Amino acid sequence: MYRDLPLLNGGLFLSDSGLETSLIFLDKVEWPHFASFVLLDSELGQERLMSYYRPYPELCADLPGAEFVLEAPTWRASRQAPGH
Repeated sequence: MYRDLPLLNGGLFLSDSGLETSLIFLDKVEWPHFASFVLLDSELGQERLMSYYRPYPELCADLPGAEFVLEAPTWRASRQAPGH
């Protein structure tokens, strides 16, 4: 499974550039404890996530042979996460 990752075979891959930092400091979105998974709880939050992620695969599509590694907004998520 992991042997097919482009980074292990010398391929070009892109990843996002910092979900929490971008949304908090550039888009002025606020949520508790720097935990972006709470954005999944609302339609507005899901829309913000989509608008954050959308440019990355579009950019990747313009680079021949490039692949995109999608990360989930689950940093800081756990059973003991605040408010959940």
